[in-house]
Amino acid sequence: MPVKSGKAFLLFLFLLGSSSGKAQTTDIFVSIQTGSPFRVLLGDDNGAPVIWNYCFGVEEYLIDKLSIALSYRKSFYVAGKDESVQWKQFYDSPDDYEYTYREDYNMYSIDFESKYFFEEPDDDGLYMSSGISFQHITLNLDVIGIPPNTTPVPVPNMIDGSYKDEINIYPLSIKLGHRYSGDVMVFDYFTGLTYFSGTGSVRRTYEQNLDLYEFKSVAYIIGMKLGFKF
Repeated sequence: MPVKSGKAFLLFLFLLGSSSGKAQTTDIFVSIQTGSPFRVLLGDDNGAPVIWNYCFGVEEYLIDKLSIALSYRKSFYVAGKDESVQWKQFYDSPDDYEYTYREDYNMYSIDFESKYFFEEPDDDGLYMSSGISFQHITLNLDVIGIPPNTTPVPVPNMIDGSYKDEINIYPLSIKLGHRYSGDVMVFDYFTGLTYFSGTGSVRRTYEQNLDLYEFKSVAYIIGMKLGFKF
């Protein structure tokens, strides 16, 4: 986690903990969920690998039936990362050029979420949540150009090498979940949708020549959360 983001998160944790006597309760939680900004094309080598997310954060119950949460979310590859070496044919008459390249993404998010509980007690039962996130994506792209013959010739429009793109998007989410709350622990399961705001303006290195993973607008979310009250 970047230093500035880490300091802000620790300050938020301290403030919530110090105010827990005034509110219902506070809990520290960990969770795991789906939700990738890339389209997965099953059976297609050009599709993105399967990506999930793990999170840790803090949640504060402010008033009856209402809570807010701040968390750090990190994306990780579940399957298919080894298949991210791809081959792309680039045609430049009269010669054809082949590119070998690997694209690898490193992603983290800062999530802010509010929950409304429909049932009594206030921190148990069915709830609906809405959230907004800042998601930072780092693309590491390695490109190797293979000339059409053994004679070294320039590869048109592209230069071999390693490239890095820094991308920011702003996901918006809505979830429906259920919470089981005890004296010490809470357990949630939830489902919902995320809209990836900002992906339409993303421009990546050589994306006009290579089959880079395709961004999508909406992702389906399923997940679970385990929290500890203090």
